[in-house]
Amino acid sequence: MAWTALPKTKDQLKEKNLKLRKELDDLRRQYEVNVYSVIENLKTQYYRTKLDPCRYERLKESIKEATSDENLEQTDVVPGKDISEPVVGFVESSRELAERMKRSAQHEREISNMQKTEIEVQIEDLNRHIQRYDSRFKRAHNKLRALRREYGDSKRHLPPERYRLLKRMIKTVIKDSELTPD
Repeated sequence: MAWTALPKTKDQLKEKNLKLRKELDDLRRQYEVNVYSVIENLKTQYYRTKLDPCRYERLKESIKEATSDENLEQTDVVPGKDISEPVVGFVESSRELAERMKRSAQHEREISNMQKTEIEVQIEDLNRHIQRYDSRFKRAHNKLRALRREYGDSKRHLPPERYRLLKRMIKTVIKDSELTPD
């Protein structure tokens, strides 16, 4: 996100703050639904393979699933791009909407009691958080693309060596703490 000049009046600052807060909430939700869920699923499948006698095959399947075209497309997010989300139940989506509206109203009350300089500082902080989420999307996408490429390269190794490579490749992705959402 490009840094732009801050609005002049307190009302304009409030409006900008609320807009950025909504954008950050949307990015956070999109990241958790479209990106981090893929990484969490990979982590879950990886730990399940430790108990599975067919662990070599399961590792291959989990990498293929995590690096599918659909998952890579979901992680390749450009800010402002419309992201398709999985269809959720009506009750769940209504509950989420009610929660977001409640948070928005609470945030409006908070900023109405703030000084102009406090709002400006918060706007700058929101811009930094948005940039971090943009970086997380890119980092996750690059990690999953690299996992897919390394998976293809690993096919030239015999199964015992390839098994160790697959484990190392998955650990590289699931242990990356910079991919964890706030």
